Amino acid sequence: MSEEKKSGRGAVLASLLLSNYSIYPGAILTSILLVEMADTFDASVGAVSQIKTLSSVFAFVTAVAMGALSVRYSPERLLAAGLALLCLSCLGSGAAPSLWLLFTFYSLNGAAANVVFPTLTSLVGEHCPPETRARVMGWIGASGGLSYM
Repeated sequence: MSEEKKSGRGAVLASLLLSNYSIYPGAILTSILLVEMADTFDASVGAVSQIKTLSSVFAFVTAVAMGALSVRYSPERLLAAGLALLCLSCLGSGAAPSLWLLFTFYSLNGAAANVVFPTLTSLVGEHCPPETRARVMGWIGASGGLSYM
């Protein structure tokens, strides 16, 4: 295998690891900051904790839609769209002036996660030879776990 091809795979792997890592911090921070969010928006902790439920509903709907989307669009486009959706979710959630806008933007986080992760696995299959796929998927799983540290 040529050196150029190997370095290209290294760059792909690095971008996939970072993409997977980027999915988790929003959920982690929401768990940590739940009480502060409730105080900020003058709402009960129980009401604000429903933000995760709403995100899960959007994640489920997106997971169903990914079947059709993955046939129609390339994995690279889907990954870019998922990461753009994640950025919109993070920026909108951080700047949300009301609880309803926070719920709206944060729900996009669940949708983005369900666009990014399946696309990552398809890109691994596309860019990695069969003998290295298991190791690459292990690295991708570890990158998600690292976001919890």
